[in-house]
Amino acid sequence: MLLKSDTYAQFIRRYRMDRFTLREDRRLFNEALALRIQVLVQDEGFSLDLEPDEYDQTATHWTVRHAESYAVLAVARMGLLDVPKPKSEDLETFVLIDRLVVSPEHRNEGMGRFLLVDVLNHVREHLHLNRMGILATVKTATFFETMGFTPNKRLGTFLPLPEGTILMEKTSYTI
Repeated sequence: MLLKSDTYAQFIRRYRMDRFTLREDRRLFNEALALRIQVLVQDEGFSLDLEPDEYDQTATHWTVRHAESYAVLAVARMGLLDVPKPKSEDLETFVLIDRLVVSPEHRNEGMGRFLLVDVLNHVREHLHLNRMGILATVKTATFFETMGFTPNKRLGTFLPLPEGTILMEKTSYTI
Protein backbone atom coordinates (compact mmCIF):
# COMPACT_ATOMS: atom_id res chain seq x y z
CA MET A 1 0.00 0.00 0.00
CA LEU A 2 1.52 3.29 -1.06
CA LEU A 3 -0.52 5.42 1.27
CA LYS A 4 -0.44 4.41 4.92
CA SER A 5 -3.83 4.58 6.59
CA ASP A 6 -2.80 7.52 8.81
CA THR A 7 -1.52 9.42 5.77
CA TYR A 8 -4.76 8.72 3.93
CA ALA A 9 -6.79 9.91 6.92
CA GLN A 10 -4.81 13.16 6.96
CA PHE A 11 -5.41 13.68 3.25
CA ILE A 12 -9.15 13.18 3.43
CA ARG A 13 -9.36 15.73 6.26
CA ARG A 14 -7.33 18.33 4.34
CA TYR A 15 -8.43 17.70 0.75
CA ARG A 16 -11.53 16.90 -1.23
CA MET A 17 -11.40 14.44 -4.14
CA ASP A 18 -13.88 14.92 -6.97
CA ARG A 19 -14.54 12.56 -9.88
CA PHE A 20 -16.75 13.86 -12.69
CA THR A 21 -17.34 14.12 -16.41
CA LEU A 22 -17.40 17.37 -18.35
CA ARG A 23 -21.18 17.05 -18.79
CA GLU A 24 -21.66 16.69 -15.02
CA ASP A 25 -19.59 19.69 -13.93
CA ARG A 26 -18.36 22.16 -16.53
CA ARG A 27 -17.35 24.71 -13.87
CA LEU A 28 -15.05 22.28 -12.09
CA PHE A 29 -13.68 21.13 -15.45
CA ASN A 30 -12.78 24.75 -16.29
CA GLU A 31 -10.91 25.05 -12.98
CA ALA A 32 -9.04 21.82 -13.75
CA LEU A 33 -8.29 23.04 -17.26
CA ALA A 34 -6.85 26.27 -15.86
CA LEU A 35 -4.37 24.26 -13.75
CA ARG A 36 -3.50 22.06 -16.74
CA ILE A 37 -2.79 25.13 -18.87
CA GLN A 38 -0.70 26.71 -16.13
CA VAL A 39 1.47 23.63 -15.65
CA LEU A 40 1.52 21.92 -19.05
CA VAL A 41 1.52 24.97 -21.33
CA GLN A 42 3.07 27.79 -19.33
CA ASP A 43 5.53 25.79 -17.17
CA GLU A 44 6.31 22.73 -19.33
CA GLY A 45 6.02 24.33 -22.77
CA PHE A 46 3.41 22.05 -24.36
CA SER A 47 1.27 23.53 -27.12
CA LEU A 48 -1.89 25.39 -26.12
CA ASP A 49 -3.52 23.57 -29.08
CA LEU A 50 -3.50 20.42 -26.90
CA GLU A 51 -5.64 22.03 -24.17
CA PRO A 52 -8.46 21.09 -24.17
CA ASP A 53 -8.66 18.23 -26.66
CA GLU A 54 -11.34 15.91 -28.02
CA TYR A 55 -10.79 13.33 -25.26
CA ASP A 56 -12.03 15.72 -22.56
CA GLN A 57 -15.63 15.22 -23.71
CA THR A 58 -15.69 11.47 -22.94
CA ALA A 59 -13.09 11.21 -20.18
CA THR A 60 -13.53 10.95 -16.45
CA HIS A 61 -11.76 13.77 -14.62
CA TRP A 62 -10.40 14.00 -11.09
CA THR A 63 -9.58 17.03 -9.00
CA VAL A 64 -8.03 17.36 -5.58
CA ARG A 65 -9.22 20.53 -3.88
CA HIS A 66 -8.37 22.07 -0.55
CA ALA A 67 -11.12 21.18 1.94
CA GLU A 68 -11.62 24.77 3.09
CA SER A 69 -10.74 27.04 0.15
CA TYR A 70 -11.86 24.58 -2.56
CA ALA A 71 -8.85 25.64 -4.66
CA VAL A 72 -7.94 23.01 -7.28
CA LEU A 73 -4.48 21.69 -6.39
CA ALA A 74 -4.16 18.59 -8.60
CA VAL A 75 -5.97 17.07 -11.56
CA ALA A 76 -5.99 13.92 -13.68
CA ARG A 77 -7.94 12.56 -16.62
CA MET A 78 -8.82 8.97 -17.53
CA GLY A 79 -10.14 7.76 -20.87
CA LEU A 80 -10.80 4.43 -22.53
CA LEU A 81 -9.19 3.59 -25.87
CA ASP A 82 -9.26 0.54 -28.11
CA VAL A 83 -5.71 -0.65 -28.88
CA PRO A 84 -4.26 -3.82 -30.42
CA LYS A 85 -3.63 -6.68 -28.02
CA PRO A 86 0.00 -7.75 -27.67
CA LYS A 87 1.00 -10.12 -30.52
CA SER A 88 -2.47 -9.86 -32.07
CA GLU A 89 -4.55 -7.77 -34.44
CA ASP A 90 -7.54 -7.98 -32.06
CA LEU A 91 -8.45 -4.87 -30.09
CA GLU A 92 -8.88 -4.50 -26.36
CA THR A 93 -10.00 -1.63 -24.18
CA PHE A 94 -7.11 0.22 -22.62
CA VAL A 95 -7.29 2.74 -19.77
CA LEU A 96 -5.24 5.84 -20.47
CA ILE A 97 -4.47 8.21 -17.61
CA ASP A 98 -3.06 11.55 -18.61
CA ARG A 99 -3.03 15.21 -17.69
CA LEU A 100 -2.02 14.27 -14.14
CA VAL A 101 -0.84 17.62 -12.83
CA VAL A 102 -0.03 18.94 -9.36
CA SER A 103 0.22 22.68 -8.77
CA PRO A 104 3.86 23.73 -8.32
CA GLU A 105 3.19 24.99 -4.78
CA HIS A 106 1.98 21.55 -3.66
CA ARG A 107 4.52 19.20 -5.20
CA ASN A 108 6.42 16.72 -3.06
CA GLU A 109 3.56 16.57 -0.54
CA GLY A 110 2.20 13.19 -1.73
CA MET A 111 -0.72 14.73 -3.58
CA GLY A 112 0.14 13.14 -6.95
CA ARG A 113 0.37 9.73 -5.28
CA PHE A 114 -2.92 10.34 -3.45
CA LEU A 115 -4.62 11.24 -6.73
CA LEU A 116 -3.13 8.39 -8.76
CA VAL A 117 -4.04 5.82 -6.09
CA ASP A 118 -7.65 6.98 -6.28
CA VAL A 119 -7.66 6.68 -10.10
CA LEU A 120 -6.08 3.20 -9.95
CA ASN A 121 -8.57 2.08 -7.30
CA HIS A 122 -11.42 3.28 -9.52
CA VAL A 123 -10.03 1.30 -12.47
CA ARG A 124 -9.64 -1.82 -10.33
CA GLU A 125 -13.04 -1.62 -8.62
CA HIS A 126 -15.26 -0.38 -11.45
CA LEU A 127 -13.69 -1.11 -14.83
CA HIS A 128 -11.98 -4.48 -14.25
CA LEU A 129 -9.59 -3.94 -17.17
CA ASN A 130 -6.22 -5.66 -17.44
CA ARG A 131 -4.05 -2.91 -18.89
CA MET A 132 -3.65 0.76 -18.21
CA GLY A 133 -1.26 3.38 -19.42
CA ILE A 134 -0.17 6.80 -18.35
CA LEU A 135 1.41 9.63 -20.28
CA ALA A 136 4.54 10.82 -18.55
CA THR A 137 7.20 13.41 -19.23
CA VAL A 138 10.89 12.83 -18.68
CA LYS A 139 10.50 14.69 -15.36
CA THR A 140 7.61 12.50 -14.13
CA ALA A 141 8.67 9.07 -15.46
CA THR A 142 10.56 8.13 -12.28
CA PHE A 143 7.51 8.89 -10.13
CA PHE A 144 5.31 6.67 -12.31
CA GLU A 145 7.90 3.88 -12.16
CA THR A 146 7.56 3.93 -8.35
CA MET A 147 3.83 3.39 -8.92
CA GLY A 148 4.47 0.26 -11.03
CA PHE A 149 4.41 1.71 -14.56
CA THR A 150 7.05 0.78 -17.17
CA PRO A 151 7.73 2.41 -20.57
CA ASN A 152 5.87 0.84 -23.51
CA LYS A 153 7.29 1.89 -26.87
CA ARG A 154 5.12 -0.52 -28.87
CA LEU A 155 1.83 1.02 -27.77
CA GLY A 156 3.23 4.48 -28.35
CA THR A 157 3.19 3.74 -32.07
CA PHE A 158 -0.63 3.25 -32.00
CA LEU A 159 -1.53 6.28 -29.90
CA PRO A 160 -0.92 9.91 -30.81
CA LEU A 161 1.61 11.08 -28.22
CA PRO A 162 2.41 14.74 -27.74
CA GLU A 163 6.05 15.60 -28.30
CA GLY A 164 7.98 15.21 -25.05
CA THR A 165 5.79 12.48 -23.54
CA ILE A 166 6.40 8.81 -22.81
CA LEU A 167 3.67 6.16 -22.69
CA MET A 168 4.06 3.96 -19.64
CA GLU A 169 2.00 0.84 -18.89
CA LYS A 170 0.84 -1.05 -15.83
CA THR A 171 -0.59 -4.54 -16.12
CA SER A 172 -1.41 -5.31 -12.50
CA TYR A 173 -3.59 -3.71 -9.89
CA THR A 174 -1.01 -3.70 -7.11
CA ILE A 175 -0.41 -0.23 -5.79
